[in-house]
Amino acid sequence: MRQRVQDAGFTPGEHYDYEPGQRFYFDDHDSIEYEVVQYDS
Repeated sequence: MRQRVQDAGFTPGEHYDYEPGQRFYFDDHDSIEYEVVQYDS
């Protein structure tokens, strides 16, 4: 998912691994922060 965010022209920021998955943040061009969460199965 981080690569898809980069391919869309955004810079992924802080990244955390936790149970049960991963999360990272990025800001859009209007400085709105998004959180992307991925749960491992």
